[in-house]
Amino acid sequence: MTDRPSAGPDRVRHLYLEVIPERTAAEAGGFGKAATRRRGVAVAATFDAHSGFRMFRGDECACLVVHLQRAAQVVGYNCVGFDYELIHGRIPFKRPETIDLMQVASQGLARPLSLMQAVRPALGDIPVPSVDAIWEAVAGRQWREVGIQLRERLRIFALLHAHHFPGTPMAG
Repeated sequence: MTDRPSAGPDRVRHLYLEVIPERTAAEAGGFGKAATRRRGVAVAATFDAHSGFRMFRGDECACLVVHLQRAAQVVGYNCVGFDYELIHGRIPFKRPETIDLMQVASQGLARPLSLMQAVRPALGDIPVPSVDAIWEAVAGRQWREVGIQLRERLRIFALLHAHHFPGTPMAG
């Protein structure tokens, strides 16, 4: 018997998550848990086989949490130590079953790998949209561009997930 939720008709197997903070670490007072929670959520995005790509603005965190809870497993990059803390600063929630690709890619190393450091050896020299570029698009209220860049980051998460867990259906 297992405590893991099954991927039933109302649950998606893997939901990919990316959250972009509203403020910089300097503006929020540092890098600790409390400061991370003060950074806020500018925008978040998810992708799964059932709902496709979805984008949530900072004031839609309650909807985002409901969406996360419907997943059998959430997959992200630094989602445990960062994305979930950003969301938790807006609304408390129970963390879903999660694969944090940063933890997977950095296993056995002295320091965690940046997303680019994890992508290069696994997937080659593919461009990864930067958080700075997404911040600029958010600041300019260029929501179409924000969506394009977040969709690409989530696609890269899915590729990295499939690399580390062969046989995983993409966005399944």
